[in-house]
Parts: sequence; structure tokens; C-alpha cells
Amino acid sequence: MLLEPGLDRRVVEQLLDGPTPADLLVHVLHTFGDRLLGDLLELEVAGGVDDEALVVNALLAIRLDEVAADYLCRAQDAALLFAVLILDLDHFKQVNDRHGHATGDQVLIKVSEDLTALLGPQALLARTGGEELLVLAVVRDSQEADALGERVRALVAGGSSPVPVTCSMGIAAVAPPASRMDAAQAAGWLWDVAAVADRAMYEAKHAGRNCVVR
Repeated sequence: MLLEPGLDRRVVEQLLDGPTPADLLVHVLHTFGDRLLGDLLELEVAGGVDDEALVVNALLAIRLDEVAADYLCRAQDAALLFAVLILDLDHFKQVNDRHGHATGDQVLIKVSEDLTALLGPQALLARTGGEELLVLAVVRDSQEADALGERVRALVAGGSSPVPVTCSMGIAAVAPPASRMDAAQAAGWLWDVAAVADRAMYEAKHAGRNCVVR
């Protein structure tokens, strides 16, 4: 799942065994509401989406803006680089068209589970929309960021997804500003860095996909 780092996998398993999707979502929002989009419950339940889509959307919705300052401060305090990795699953529309949206949801779940296990508590994995994922990390240098990106790319290509998938990835690793930022400023800075990584991700698409560009 695309969850906040440190969330115990057993908690996820218990949630998935819950009585109904609505009960699951209430529990998730109650327990982790400060990291989830609080209006998701009303939106998804009212929309009448299927159970799997409800679970996927509930568990994958992290409010990145609220954690950007934490990672920025970590980079500032340790004189490290602030790294954003943007990865987009290649030809994902074909997965949905050929295998159905339920299978597409399972692909997202399995990919995110694999990556969460790989990244551990030192990085944040989030879904930013559709089949696009974002990794937020603090690294020593650009080489470490590149190595992390390659590990992520290789795991997506060889992971436990029910349908084989690859990803195209862009990386931006930059020194944080010297001055402290409040939450709003840090969020704006995060998305500025993410925009650089996003452009690099499109370069990876044009380079043939299943590769990493910084």
C-alpha cells in the first residue's frame, strides 16, 4: 500500500479484513486522518465505487503537503540532499483495457507493497494520480539518489504484480534551502522539485521507457 512510513503491515492486514469498505475507510481516516484526505470518505462512498477501488483510494491518499516540511528539515539538519523520484507505470492504460480496472488496482497495490518493503521507514511513497507514484527521500548525494531510483525501477519490473509492468522514472536531488520553511512554503518547494523530476520522467518515456533519468 502507499502508506506513511512506519505503518505496521499487520495494521493493513487487519484493515483489509474489516467488515465493509465503509467501515474500513472510517477506521483509516479516524486513525490516520492527519495524513489522509479527509473528504475522501464522502466522495468515494457517495460515488458508489467498487470495494477494491474504495480500499485502494483510501489507503493510497497521503497528503504530501503535510509531510514535506518533515523531510525538508531532515535534509537541512543533516546537510543532505532532498530527493524526489517520480515514476509512472508504462502502458498502464493497456493493463486496464486488456485485464480490467480491478486488475489495474491490484497492480497498483502489489507495486506499492513491493516498494514500501524496499524503501522502509526512511522514504515516503505516495500516489500522486493515476499510475504515477512519488518517492520522497533524503540522500547523501546524487549518486545515492540514482542508485535508489535504479533499485525502484528494477523492483517494479521484477516484482509481484499480477501483470508484468515497468516504469519510467525521473529524479531530482537538490540541496535544501538554508532557511527554515513553514508547512506551506515547504509544500510549495516540494512541488517545485517534483516538477523537475516530472520533466525528467517524461524524458525517460521518450528514451524508451523502463529507465531512469536525472
